[in-house]
Amino acid sequence: MRKLRGIKIRRPIQRISRWILRRIRLRRSRYIRLGPNPPVCKPKAITKLISWGRSLTSHSARFLGSKISNSGYKPIGKDPIQNKPDPVPKGHSAVYVGKKDGDFHRVLVPIVYFNHPLFGELLREAEEEFGFCQQGGITIPCPYSDFKRVQTRIESGSGFESRIFIYGGCSPEKYTPNTPFESNRDTFLSSVVTSSSEASFNSFAVGNDSSSSSSAAIFGLYQCRDDLPSSDCSKCIQNSVDQITLLCSYSFGASLQLQGCFLRYETYDFLGKQDTSLRYKKCSSKRVENDYDFFKRRDDVLSDLESTQLGYKVSRSGLVEGYAQCVGDLSPSDCTACLAEAVGKLKNLCGSAVAAEVYLAQCYAHYWGSGYYDFSPDPTNGDQVGKSIAIIVGVIAGFAILVILLSLCRNSMRKYILTCLIST
Repeated sequence: MRKLRGIKIRRPIQRISRWILRRIRLRRSRYIRLGPNPPVCKPKAITKLISWGRSLTSHSARFLGSKISNSGYKPIGKDPIQNKPDPVPKGHSAVYVGKKDGDFHRVLVPIVYFNHPLFGELLREAEEEFGFCQQGGITIPCPYSDFKRVQTRIESGSGFESRIFIYGGCSPEKYTPNTPFESNRDTFLSSVVTSSSEASFNSFAVGNDSSSSSSAAIFGLYQCRDDLPSSDCSKCIQNSVDQITLLCSYSFGASLQLQGCFLRYETYDFLGKQDTSLRYKKCSSKRVENDYDFFKRRDDVLSDLESTQLGYKVSRSGLVEGYAQCVGDLSPSDCTACLAEAVGKLKNLCGSAVAAEVYLAQCYAHYWGSGYYDFSPDPTNGDQVGKSIAIIVGVIAGFAILVILLSLCRNSMRKYILTCLIST
C-alpha cells in the first residue's frame, strides 16, 4: 500500500523547543545579588503597559526615521533632530497627561503648581491609579482637555504667592516720626520696590556714610523665589512693603516672609553674616507609617537640597517634591551650612510628617508628598495679615470719627456759651 505523505513538522518543533530551552538556561545562568535587599518600588501592570507603549512608539519612530533617511529623502521644513523632548527648565517638572487607553502629552509645569489645591486633586488621582512610586516621570490619568482647564485656572490666578503669609516680626523699639531714620526707611522701601522689577535679590545700606548719624542708618534686603517671573516678584515685594508698613509702623526692625518673597530691614549690619536661628516651622498633621519607599525618597530629596551652595534648588524623587533657597548674599559654604541646619530641623521637629517646611533667618527648606497630601496653606494662616490690616484700619477710622465728633461737640458748646453770655 502506498505510504501517505503529510506535512513534516517534527524538525520545526524540535528547533523551536531547543530555542526556548536555551533562553530559559540563559536566564537562569545570570548572577543573583546575595544578601538582603531593601524593598524596591514595583510598578503596577498599567505602569508597565504605559512604559512599553512609550518605548514601542519611540522605537517605531526611530525605525521609520531610519527608513526615510535611507531612502535619500528628507521632510521639507522639518529638522530630523527635533524628535528629542524639550529640556526641563529650572523650577519646572515634566508630567505626562492622558487616559490609559489614549495618547499621552508631555507637559512642563512650574514646580509651584504642585502646591496648588486644584493640581493636588490631579495628583491624588495619579496616586490612586498608578501608586505612589512612578518611574520616569509623573503620569496624570485625565483627559488632556481637563488638564488644560485646570492649568488655565491656576495661571489666571497667578501671583497667589504674594498673598500667602508665612511669618512676620517687628522690633519692640519704636522710632519717632519725622526723623532721619524714617526718611532713610522710606528711601529703602522705595528702592526695594524699584529694584524688584529688575532683579530677584538685592541688598541696601542707607544712611551709613560718615556724613549721617549712625543711629539713622538702615540695612536691609529683599529676595524673591527664583522661579517667579519678574512681574510676580515685583507684585510680591510691593505687597510686602504695604503690609510691613502697616504691621510694623515706627519699628526700628522688621521682617516679613510671604510664600513668594522675603523682606527684612534692621538698624545693624546683618548683611552677609550667618544666622541659623529658627523663625518658623510647619509640619503636616498627617503622618506616614512603615512606608520605606516614602522615607527613602524623602531623604533623597532632602540630601539633594542640602547640597545646594547658591540660590534656589528644586528636587524630586517619585511623588516626593521639595525646594530650598538661601539668601542671596551668603557664601557657598554658609549656604550649605544653613541648609544642613534646616534639613536637620525638618527631620527632628517634623519626624514622619508627609509634608513640612522650616524657615531659618537666612534659608528655608520645604518638602511634601504629592500623592499623600495637599500641603496648601491653612486659610486662617493666609488670612492672618488681612485680618490684622482690617483691625488696624478699623481702629484708625473709629479714632478719626471720635475726634471729629468731639471737635463738633466742642464747637457747639462754645457757641452755646457765647449765646448765653450775649443774652445776659
